[in-house]
Amino acid sequence: MLRMARELKRTCNAMPFHPVTVLCGALVRLWRYADSHIREDDTLDLGAREIDELVGVENFCSLMPPDWLREIDEHTVELPGFQAHNGVEAKKKALTQKRVSNHRQRKRNADPEVCNASALPDQTRPRPDLDQKRESSSNSVPQKRDAIPAERIFEHWRSEFGHQKAVLDPKRRRVIDAALKAYDEATLRSAISGYRNSPHHMGENERRTVYDDIELFLRDATHIENGLRFARGPPAPALSAVAQARQKLRESVNGHGRVVSEQSGSSEGSLGQAAGLLR
Repeated sequence: MLRMARELKRTCNAMPFHPVTVLCGALVRLWRYADSHIREDDTLDLGAREIDELVGVENFCSLMPPDWLREIDEHTVELPGFQAHNGVEAKKKALTQKRVSNHRQRKRNADPEVCNASALPDQTRPRPDLDQKRESSSNSVPQKRDAIPAERIFEHWRSEFGHQKAVLDPKRRRVIDAALKAYDEATLRSAISGYRNSPHHMGENERRTVYDDIELFLRDATHIENGLRFARGPPAPALSAVAQARQKLRESVNGHGRVVSEQSGSSEGSLGQAAGLLR
């Protein structure tokens, strides 16, 4: 650089800046341009005269030593070793390669067996722990989906009540899983089946609506225990309005026949009429 500066000062006396400063600026401009446009073989599609115009210094290329810049022809120059020493992409690749090498070295230091195995590429390093894992995994029977208690209970409810298109969504799964924490699978299946013996839940109610959702059956301990009670014996059918009136009248006549007669002042005939309603 000093030799180039002395030559530049000798050939061009009238310079506003120090020759070293001018040459450094010219080199930076050339290297920045080369970093984007240089080829893999360190050549640029520019001639020496075009580079002088690019950097703004007359005879700049002639000042550079041949190991910095070599003119191939009037439209091509070579910057020897640029990719290896100055190229940004080359530096990135070198840094990446260095990081990978450091990582591998740290891994070898942490596991001496890895280092020994890398030294013997044609041999397989024995790993007893991995062999035991492979053997246990090969001997174990793969878990099927129907082996999960929650899914078996859900499938039992679907077949029991004919909901073949029902889906075990997260909400239903949470209800079943919560019930399984307090009851075993057989108990819950029995409670679900017991609701078939409940006329109210099967549609014999004022709304004529069937209440057979699994979330209702397994909602809490009360509903589960009701299902178990229904499984032991069906509940008594609900009385109609006429039957309920007859039952109340029968209780009134059997328990308080004379009192009713005396307080109301009714005759024996009235009691006879009431008894006639019981038939």
